[in-house]
Amino acid sequence: MKLWSVSAVVLVGLLGAGCVSTGLGTSRGPGASGAAVAVPSGRVSKIDQFSYITPACREVPGVAARITKQAGYGQVSIRRARDFSPYEAGNSSAACNSRRVPVWQVLYTSAPGYRGPDQFAYRKAFPDGKVLDVVVNVDVQ
Repeated sequence: MKLWSVSAVVLVGLLGAGCVSTGLGTSRGPGASGAAVAVPSGRVSKIDQFSYITPACREVPGVAARITKQAGYGQVSIRRARDFSPYEAGNSSAACNSRRVPVWQVLYTSAPGYRGPDQFAYRKAFPDGKVLDVVVNVDVQ
């Protein structure tokens, strides 16, 4: 279920998504501001994945995420999962990339058969006080 495709405009408030490192936190989203991401119609697409873990691969409490605007032609959900973290080389938690750790995932699924534009928004907050407001313009194909 790893889908990182290229054709919807993603606008990120405060920071670009991509691989954003905030101390012990990291986020892998669809790309920097202005990047394009396409999603297939009717299928679950992982739009973002982020975590905040220690160098010992333990979760730091206090990460929060919520949908601030639901999609018009699909469904957005945020779930807790265990997956591989996307820390950049040199980050103190990069050694955790080879094992599944607690993460948050933002998922989008269009209405069956729908093709065209859609939009949704969500907010994610990290224990170090960083807050990211993300608006995603989706191109459903």
